[in-house]
Amino acid sequence: MAIVALIAFAVPSRVTRLVDLALKTSAYNKTVALPAASRHALVCGNIELESIRQFLHEFFNADHGPNIFRTTIVILHNDEPSMEMKGLLRDPVYANRVFYVKGRATSFKSLKRARIDLATCVYILTRKHSHGTGIEDDADTVLIALALNAFACSAGTA
Repeated sequence: MAIVALIAFAVPSRVTRLVDLALKTSAYNKTVALPAASRHALVCGNIELESIRQFLHEFFNADHGPNIFRTTIVILHNDEPSMEMKGLLRDPVYANRVFYVKGRATSFKSLKRARIDLATCVYILTRKHSHGTGIEDDADTVLIALALNAFACSAGTA
């Protein structure tokens, strides 16, 4: 009888912990798995739905030649993607070409998960219209550029 009582009290709390842990784990906190034989570019900075939509539309424009379609994009951003961003990532035009990694562009750990070591280039997006003086936005952009440079120097690719 004591075993039944122990199971009745212990199992629900363990299940609740497992469910909480599963909800906290993000699919976007993992190292990106890039397709074989593809080049990739990293996009970071001010990531907003409309700016990413415009960037991807321009980047994958057929005017850039057929090789552009063999390039993948990795978006690195602090936050989970919004529902709208997830919809954009699932768009057949961008599926298997655009990947999202949650992390800071100033963090070596995040840069490694975004496979910066394999990137052929990096695009740092900025705000089209700054709020206030824009000094904070400029400072963020400079910090990202410095972190990317430091990562390249530490990896011996600078």
